[in-house]
Amino acid sequence: MIDRPRAKAQETTASANADIPYSSGSIASRRAFMVSSIAALFGASQAQASENYPRSERYPYSFSPLEFLAEQEQLMLPKKTNRKALHTAFTIANAVADHAADMTRIRLQDALLRKYGSSAPLPSTKEALGRASRRQHLLENYVEDIGNAIRVAGYRYQAADFLSSAFADGQIETPFHLDCDLLTHLTLHVAAEHNMPLAAVPAPHHMYIGSFRFPQFAMEMTNIGRGHLATTHREQRKHNEEEGIRSRDPQDYRPCDDEYLKADIIRCLEFAAPQNVTHI
Repeated sequence: MIDRPRAKAQETTASANADIPYSSGSIASRRAFMVSSIAALFGASQAQASENYPRSERYPYSFSPLEFLAEQEQLMLPKKTNRKALHTAFTIANAVADHAADMTRIRLQDALLRKYGSSAPLPSTKEALGRASRRQHLLENYVEDIGNAIRVAGYRYQAADFLSSAFADGQIETPFHLDCDLLTHLTLHVAAEHNMPLAAVPAPHHMYIGSFRFPQFAMEMTNIGRGHLATTHREQRKHNEEEGIRSRDPQDYRPCDDEYLKADIIRCLEFAAPQNVTHI
């Protein structure tokens, strides 16, 4: 991993992205794209209402970091981009999203059956996800479900600077390698599909999942396959300080905004293969 970026992100344009798979056109249009996705999943009334939610109560970004990474990778590193690997990455990410939604619904259904017996109403996916977004322990369960699905799909921990190297084989059946940044991006891609209040939290040489809605919420995605993902911001800071890594950025250990997250993605790509970067 590298130091978190301090520079502003480069903006892509609709014309530059026109022929790029997984592009949302312009970054400014990502919110409209996400709302249409929510409408397809939950119904138009819920999607329309999501625009009026405070940022802390919904997905806080105007884009999917996984999509933004794919766009930037193809623009900045055209010689290293493997489109088959990108297709595999999004196939897996969408399957993870389906699993997380299903498990959240099943968990609520089981709770209702225990409480009301055979007369319990059958909850919709919309109701289950909405309930999970309002309760911290249920949001933790939701992220645990994401982690379990990533593990079953073939995840192995290994430093990987961009999607083409993470999914190098381009095959659904073969293991893939993700580090903390890419695990965070994939998790937030799922959260964007469901409008869940998850956010990226930068730390020195690291990134994990937090939430603007729940200040104490913290999930360490690199613990996938090794135990529970739930952690605390204090534990993250303590671990780094024990390793001799001290924070110099006031943003560390706090959920970051759009600009910071975009800048982080671009900096990682520039660090990955600076000789191959095409500046736009």
